[in-house]
Amino acid sequence: MANWTYTTNGPFGNGQYFVRITPDGAPNSGATVTLANSGGTFNQNAVVDNGFLQLVDLGILPADDPRVANTIAVTANPNTNANAGSLAELLPNGLDFFRYNHDGYGEPAAGGNWTGAGVGRLWPILDGEYGQYQDLLGRKVAPYATDLQHYASSTGLLSEQVWDNAPPAGNTPGTATLSMDALNWSLSMYIQLIAASSNQQHGIAGLPGMATAVFNHYAGAAKPAVTTSVSPPVAGQPVTVRYAGSLAASATTITLHWGHDGWQNVTDTPMAKQADGSWTATVTVPAGTGLNTAFMNQAGTWDNNGGADYNLAAVNSPVSASTAPLTTGSTTIRYAGSLAGSATSMTLHWGHDNWQA
Repeated sequence: MANWTYTTNGPFGNGQYFVRITPDGAPNSGATVTLANSGGTFNQNAVVDNGFLQLVDLGILPADDPRVANTIAVTANPNTNANAGSLAELLPNGLDFFRYNHDGYGEPAAGGNWTGAGVGRLWPILDGEYGQYQDLLGRKVAPYATDLQHYASSTGLLSEQVWDNAPPAGNTPGTATLSMDALNWSLSMYIQLIAASSNQQHGIAGLPGMATAVFNHYAGAAKPAVTTSVSPPVAGQPVTVRYAGSLAASATTITLHWGHDGWQNVTDTPMAKQADGSWTATVTVPAGTGLNTAFMNQAGTWDNNGGADYNLAAVNSPVSASTAPLTTGSTTIRYAGSLAGSATSMTLHWGHDNWQA
């Protein structure tokens, strides 16, 4: 399936990510696709969505699969916009996602009823889908359930879409558009997130509703040659690279040969063998689109992914922390959002557990 929908020559990020649709099943071919609702005609590798997360949430791909991480670095980067393939937007009351770039399914730009072509807005259910993915990465899912609570109406209903940060006059970001309200899919997603959050609080692993047999056969048995933690890497923050490729089992030493953004600042870093037979090294990703990696054992034998290298995209997140997920105690918060470039001073306004203290 990845061969049908995973491009390696796309215009976003490091060029490698899942695309929304490939009518010819060849995402690198240069073929175009015409989108519904007068969305326009584009190269198929320039239209992205987060539908690939269903491969993770259904147990087919591991959450830390590098193809997943590479795509998330494009589609879930709230510090960029749709021109760079990002579908994420930070609202005053949470994070949310557009369905796909160039989506025309929504009210006209100036507001009013659906006419058959318009501007697609944010979908609460997609924030929940992203939360499920975070759960499978071992991160807290509660913030995504809280987002959905913020998007609900005064009667507790969740709509199909909510306004983004550029709504028509008289409308408020994060509140329901004129779309379907309530949307049962959104409400069921909220229930799933609450169940997942409860499981996390009680130490129960696994995503509620996932078919165990599917996960055990596919995602649970898959061992990608290279993964990272955090996944995807965050520019400017430490990341642990884990290697379990063809050299790992017989090696007595492994060297991580790495650079960034087309092999700039090439560095060799020794790796440490782990109890499961993999090898790890922790490095810091410079600001940019990601890591380029290859691996060498004690005999000078290389694994460079058949000459293609292992290219790992990074996200320039507006807010990140030195510990991910956060744990009780000290952490360093890094801010690189819209205020950062022009600021002469910056104040972190913070609390905990829904703005206590």
